[in-house]
Amino acid sequence: YDGVDNDGDAIIDYPADPGCFYAADATEEDECIPGVPFIDLPPDGHLLGTTTVTGSFVGSCTAGFTTSGGEDVVIFTMTTTAAVTLTTNLAGTTFDTGIYLRSLCDDTTSEIACNDNAPGSFSGSTIVTTLGPGTYFLFVDGLNGAAGSYELDVSGTVAGGAPCDPTSLVFTCDAVGGFACSDPGTGTFVCTAGACSNTLDDDGDALADFPLDPGCTTLADADETDTCPGAGCPQCANGTDDDGDAFVDYPADTGCVAASDDDEQACVYDFAGGAAMGWTFTNSCTSGVGWTIDDFRSVSPMHSLYYGNPVVQNYDCTGGPFGTLASNGTAVSSLITLPVTGSEVTFWVYYDTEPCGFDDLTLQVDPMGAPAPVQVWDRCSDAILSTGSSGAFIMQTVNLSAYNGMTVQLGFVFDTGDDIANSTEGVYVDDVFANGACP
Repeated sequence: YDGVDNDGDAIIDYPADPGCFYAADATEEDECIPGVPFIDLPPDGHLLGTTTVTGSFVGSCTAGFTTSGGEDVVIFTMTTTAAVTLTTNLAGTTFDTGIYLRSLCDDTTSEIACNDNAPGSFSGSTIVTTLGPGTYFLFVDGLNGAAGSYELDVSGTVAGGAPCDPTSLVFTCDAVGGFACSDPGTGTFVCTAGACSNTLDDDGDALADFPLDPGCTTLADADETDTCPGAGCPQCANGTDDDGDAFVDYPADTGCVAASDDDEQACVYDFAGGAAMGWTFTNSCTSGVGWTIDDFRSVSPMHSLYYGNPVVQNYDCTGGPFGTLASNGTAVSSLITLPVTGSEVTFWVYYDTEPCGFDDLTLQVDPMGAPAPVQVWDRCSDAILSTGSSGAFIMQTVNLSAYNGMTVQLGFVFDTGDDIANSTEGVYVDDVFANGACP
């Protein structure tokens, strides 16, 4: 909406130019090649679309298709650098998609990334990459002439200190890490650390940031202020051994996840020394794949829960008439008595499998007497874990307030769903922390 004919079609700005889907649209471009119009990425990064059977393009990972289905070409513009995830691996995708990303729409040599899941029942595809400022073109293609409806989501995380757009709903600052898009007085918006992640003692108590300052509940907390050492000071910062274990406050008391934690009592499963710590395992595969304790990866030294075969470090279950089998397993904790308020569990997950929808990890709670355990979390709820590989351990926190005051067991369930593409490492879970009492 700048009063300029940016694409040279003699039509200017929204609503006149067909390349402008709204006044804030960053580009007037409207066609990749004659007859193939662009689809502008919606402001929230979420698109429901439908392709046709006639194709015009091919990506490096879709070149082996018997024939290419019709493509939708989605255009978007970035004003900063971000770690970007583009995926059709969502419930609204009804056919086997392949997606590829270019910096020039009609130039195959400008391809940045391409992803197609293995043939069969798969439908979704995911690209995870880092992109700088510029205009990009995402092609949603179909396997062997397939076409139909799809669901696309594009999201990106801008690193701390990098320029940002405060109006963007797609490319946003790392909120979990405590960053927000603001102008620190320079006239330029950047991802700026808040009070609980800026390394400064903002409230003058000689403690800085989460998890050390009792006024910080997370890195994203914008205020360090607390009442310590007076009334209302959290148990994990009040100088008292509240749970009678001879350890006082964070970080000495392992029941404290941070100084702001108001309960010193906890069940901590770090699997140190290779001990199962009361966890039991039920596995369907009889050739060595399943839940176990392993020392290949961990958060705290040196062991973790692992789903896979620790001998070969993959989760490919051998057997059956075709050589491999689908597999599943459940890892169940010891009994945990949750507090009467504020029940939650935190844990760390490392993922090296197929994307969300195929190899799935869920967390269940068994309230000991209900007809069946209840699912309270799954990997698809996390943007990083929903992709094929997390690349690192990612912390998850799950609210268990529905089970306040109850004695429960936790259960991690992993299911491959099929016997295809199970040759990567698998899943690791470590440092499971429930703020309750356990034997």
